[in-house]
Amino acid sequence: MQPEELLKLLKDKNFRTSEAENPELVSELKKLEEAGLIRMMTSADDGSISVAITTEGFNLMTKMGLQHEGKI
Repeated sequence: MQPEELLKLLKDKNFRTSEAENPELVSELKKLEEAGLIRMMTSADDGSISVAITTEGFNLMTKMGLQHEGKI
């Protein structure tokens, strides 16, 4: 999955996943995190992962014409 495809998925402010639910997606998200485009936070309660988009990720989304639906 290309970074652009992942960012399109992440534009939903309520996006959540987990490693158990979707290990391939989490692997791809880790690559975006390493690139500095997102930050991942794992819930201690249920292991779900939420994502915050960094300034670099927001700038890339803007260049792609994507509007993020939540706070950054």
